[in-house]
Amino acid sequence: MIAVDASLVFKLLVQEDLSDQVDALWKRWLANGLTIYAPFLLHYEIYNAIRRTAWKKKLHPKDQERILDVYHGLDITFIADTENLSLALSMSTTHNLPAIYDAVYLAMAQAMHLEFWTADLKLFNAVSAKLNFVRKVS
Repeated sequence: MIAVDASLVFKLLVQEDLSDQVDALWKRWLANGLTIYAPFLLHYEIYNAIRRTAWKKKLHPKDQERILDVYHGLDITFIADTENLSLALSMSTTHNLPAIYDAVYLAMAQAMHLEFWTADLKLFNAVSAKLNFVRKVS
């Protein structure tokens, strides 16, 4: 079982650095029958990332709906964010994370004993020395 964050999922939707590696990883997970988990927070972060990309004129606004259709077709099992908010707050404090968003993913992964994958190098560097379940795309 795998947990993923928005930085990784976004690379499946919009071509950028590491997109090819994420695509290969995703296909391997599915071929191996792994269940991919994310908190509901992922929806908000993906919609926000797509909107911001269009706002920066790096994506045509008409492509937003097409990309979101692809997103909603991804095989992701969603977990309620509120189940682990106290743990997320504690983790954000322990690891000196500036916001709780990343810690929501980490808390879910820790509570469910999942391997957590991210494409966010800054997050990986901040927590990987202390959290042995965190992996990065490279």
